[in-house]
Amino acid sequence: MSAISNSFLWGKRFAITGQLSVPRREAICMFEKAGAVYVPRVTRLTDILLVGDIRALTGTTRKLCWARQLRDYGHQVTLFNGEILIAQLSKSSIRNQKNNLIGG
Repeated sequence: MSAISNSFLWGKRFAITGQLSVPRREAICMFEKAGAVYVPRVTRLTDILLVGDIRALTGTTRKLCWARQLRDYGHQVTLFNGEILIAQLSKSSIRNQKNNLIGG
């Protein structure tokens, strides 16, 4: 079984709101490599909302408001700090690259 299939992101639908430290397209690629599926909007089917820096905005976003509303209605939308998840995925990616070099 590969490391990707063991990932808690595997098969999860995710959206992004707020500003991230990496370009949005790069963040999407990182999460897709971990098995997640990008969706541009928050819906009942969204599993994860990655929340970047929203302070530069009005302190909230439509996606964040909608995710909170869905949670109030019992839907399982998990809010994550996007920066922390990106850092963890980056470390995991670097570790996997090193393991591949050593093992290959």
